[in-house]
Amino acid sequence: MPDRSVRDIWEEALSRLRKQMSAAAYNMWLAGTAGVSLTDREFTVSVPSEYTQHWIQGSLLPIMERTVSDVLKRPVTVVLEVASGVPIEQPVEPATPELVVERPARSGPSFVIGARPDPQLTFDSFVNGDNTKLAYAAATKVANDHNGDYNPLVLYGPPGLGKTHLLHAIANEAHGHGRTTLLATSEQFVHDFVTSVQKKTTAGFRERYRSPDILMIDDVQFICGKAKSEEALLHTCGALLRAGQQIVVSADRAPDALDFRNPRLAARLRAGLPVDVRPPNRRTRLHILAFKAARYDLETPDDVLAYLANRQFSSINQLKGDLTRVIAHATLLDQPLTLELARQALSATSTNPDPVPLTIEAIIRTTAAYRQLTPADITGRSRARPSAEARHLAVFLASRHTNHSLAYIGKAFGNRDHTTVMHSIRRMERALSTDAKLRADAEAIIQIASSTFTGQ
Repeated sequence: MPDRSVRDIWEEALSRLRKQMSAAAYNMWLAGTAGVSLTDREFTVSVPSEYTQHWIQGSLLPIMERTVSDVLKRPVTVVLEVASGVPIEQPVEPATPELVVERPARSGPSFVIGARPDPQLTFDSFVNGDNTKLAYAAATKVANDHNGDYNPLVLYGPPGLGKTHLLHAIANEAHGHGRTTLLATSEQFVHDFVTSVQKKTTAGFRERYRSPDILMIDDVQFICGKAKSEEALLHTCGALLRAGQQIVVSADRAPDALDFRNPRLAARLRAGLPVDVRPPNRRTRLHILAFKAARYDLETPDDVLAYLANRQFSSINQLKGDLTRVIAHATLLDQPLTLELARQALSATSTNPDPVPLTIEAIIRTTAAYRQLTPADITGRSRARPSAEARHLAVFLASRHTNHSLAYIGKAFGNRDHTTVMHSIRRMERALSTDAKLRADAEAIIQIASSTFTGQ
């Protein structure tokens, strides 16, 4: 296809993307991009820096792919490449005066681009027990009210108890009321801040983090000890509070126990509403398991649920993972789900000392069962998010746990080419480096496949 046609396609896509995001966000992330090439399945876009590439891949890529696919009237994958010859500026000390930021005029959809919450993590899908009653009540009030009574709201407790779920639920609920949100991990906050200093784009950083109605930072404890990032978060909180905007953070311990180098930041968090999220009791664990089990076609007997609820508890993700392993085991073996099978399934996945090469078919079947899909969903051409994400994961696992070439793997996944396989692998490598739940899913799929298809 002539270069001009590629440029025309990208210009039309940009005009559509411009209507879906603020002018500041568009100018920061898309103004310096260009259409480069088009194949049957991929549209390549040039971006000015590795930072822009990383941010778009983690935040904006799904929207870009949908938009370009709409322009072309056929599904394509957007591939980002960094333009050569881009100078790298040296870090400088930022000037971070505590200023009141004028809130920008709002247009377009009621969410901050790049901060879409998981649509499955809502208040309706949260099993509220005695351990989370106060946290749940405070989160729902923050999502529905503009009064700022609990500001900042600090949800704290050990990992894996539902704090992140509540942050996503706040964002989903707030969007329904036309409010903007930005949900970021502490790692993303620090990365964005440091990069903005290096690239001399601190004004864009302030625009991004001070414009939403509700700013949420997950796992704020990882900012502790990073003096400049602490200062940036302190000034961000100050600007938001003065503008009447809401702040919600999660942490693994109470604000008083966080090792901030800046005492003013700890004091700022203590001044709001700290809420303790505790591990669920047995009754709540049973409710969580029953709620999760209802999503499957396979009936889960009460004695199996009781067995899972009585096992040693470490996190809700572990609880859900145990249930998924048991159901996947029964589905793959085409056996009724019994207490004995549940015990065997969890025993089998607890030990696998010598990794055994798997077949691609085993990985596809196990991934499909684990994600409640069919093998055809994974090897087919559907671009629906559940199918596409499962396909990327299965391709990655096949590249790591089989002895086949990338060309052979591509053929097994619906005759996809080498470039498409590499794209899936790189996408999963980036996601697995930051997503603990995805890493746990990947490990569980390999454990189940190994125990089911290799006799271990």
